[in-house]
Amino acid sequence: MKLRGFKNAVTVGVLVPLVLMMSSCVGYFSGISIKTVEIKAPVEKVFKYLEDVNNWFGFPGINGKVTKVEGQGLGQTAMTNYAFGPKQRINSEFALVNYLPNQLLVFKAGNTGGKNDGAYTFVLTPTPDGGTRVVWVSEGSAEVPLFLAMTKWGKKKFDKEYMKYMDTFASQLKTELEK
Repeated sequence: MKLRGFKNAVTVGVLVPLVLMMSSCVGYFSGISIKTVEIKAPVEKVFKYLEDVNNWFGFPGINGKVTKVEGQGLGQTAMTNYAFGPKQRINSEFALVNYLPNQLLVFKAGNTGGKNDGAYTFVLTPTPDGGTRVVWVSEGSAEVPLFLAMTKWGKKKFDKEYMKYMDTFASQLKTELEK
């Protein structure tokens, strides 16, 4: 009987504080995700739409807003706040750092605290039917609670949520531009 009480005391006295401490510590996930979507709209229309960050975050399922847009074209910056997963919101700054008209857009993304960073690259090519193929490469890292960063389950959940975000964005982009 005394041993059982000792185990409970160790569990409560050591493991619970350890878990609580780990939940306040942070870790990082990083990776690259790729999404391709074909849109029945000319390359020029798709490029113009993607070039404006204001168009990115009003979609259902992304539920975001853009503030502090400064400049146009190369060098344009904007602050964003959007939903990622069921209970997480991300504040990020986007800057258009490279582009080739009607072919390539590269946005650098960074968390306002400097902890999440990455890039969104959109490569546009015309399709034989007059449409556009968009290849979206999203790369970066995100700050997460340490206990999630230490598990395969946490990484799988993060990747699943991110692909859901990319699928939603691509689907809404297609719907919007094919109107």
